[in-house]
Amino acid sequence: MFGGEDFPLIERKGGWADTPVLSDVTSQVRFTGDRSVAQFRSFSLGEVPFSALRFSSMLVRRTPRLIRQSDPDMYGLCLAVRGKTKFEHAHRDEEMSAGHMILYDSALPFDADIDGGRLNACAVVVQFPKHLLPVRQHHVGQVVGEVLGEHSAVERLLYRFLVDLGREGGDCTAQDRARLQSTATDLLSTALGHRLDRESQVPHSAQQHALFLRATAFIREHLGRPDLGPALVAGALKVSVRTLNRIFEQQDTAVAGFIKQQRLERIRTDLTSLHLSHLTVHAIAARWGYVRPAVFSRAFRATFGEPPGEYRRRFAAGDVIGVQR
Repeated sequence: MFGGEDFPLIERKGGWADTPVLSDVTSQVRFTGDRSVAQFRSFSLGEVPFSALRFSSMLVRRTPRLIRQSDPDMYGLCLAVRGKTKFEHAHRDEEMSAGHMILYDSALPFDADIDGGRLNACAVVVQFPKHLLPVRQHHVGQVVGEVLGEHSAVERLLYRFLVDLGREGGDCTAQDRARLQSTATDLLSTALGHRLDRESQVPHSAQQHALFLRATAFIREHLGRPDLGPALVAGALKVSVRTLNRIFEQQDTAVAGFIKQQRLERIRTDLTSLHLSHLTVHAIAARWGYVRPAVFSRAFRATFGEPPGEYRRRFAAGDVIGVQR
């Protein structure tokens, strides 16, 4: 998933310990197997250090001696993207693979045995200062060392969000990253509150933000359904349509408007795809839920200022702004 072309990691020979994942939460690292490969990209989301990593098989240990030397008072969230890991932490012995996450405490020792396999392991590590999380520490301790990622929709959304951020976050501005800290913290807090049945400790604003993100993720995944609308989204999230509408209003948008905008953007992209040039304009529109051609044509023209067929012809001629032929 984190390939050399689609995810340009920065190789740092001899500088593996400089990455924030090890400089803040110091650990012993020993490569295993017949290769020693360590590449990473690191940046910060405000107060939250973020690292996307690719490496060959290794053992990573945080010992009591290292903890005494340095404890930054953080929770780390380790996401497995490729490879298999045996993780011993907080009296738990877990195994995780792609799609899984483990929350660890910088104040506690851990041992991680990572099998990178033939293609090397890929992981994302995000470190949250404990004061950012509203859930009380003695409650969070009940989850430390457990495998996360499959327990709830919020956990799955958190995983996808952080993996996507590993690919794209390096290109964001510092201001954008500061805002993304809030998103990551709200998602983790909501996931922990749900798993621990401690939602009351999570601020209402964080829960609402996480619900908005769940709703928009559901919409993007189901844009092709002609029946996609507020009722379907609300039913999937197990909230009322009124509650859903209010959450979107807080983000200065509306459910129906968001669905329309997402569909039209996908259609506009597809109209410029050479791989879809054999499809008619209305066949492309139908792929994204517009089954009535007249309704689609009016919506496209009102949004982009011209009929979809004309937009497609201009692209083919190289007249669309920003198009490189």
